[in-house]
Amino acid sequence: MISIIILFEKENTEEKIITSTFNIVQKEGVQKATTKKIAAEAGVNEVTIFRKFENKKIS
Repeated sequence: MISIIILFEKENTEEKIITSTFNIVQKEGVQKATTKKIAAEAGVNEVTIFRKFENKKIS
């Protein structure tokens, strides 16, 4: 049961980051979509973005 919750939280965090990225890019443009802004909107630490996503590509 715990592993299912952890998997859900992982996917939820990644989804929040992706959604926040799209929202910021739409509002402010790509150049102003910093990881700091994305992290703040997603409610995560900026380091979490780098841990969840090694690069800018979504696979």
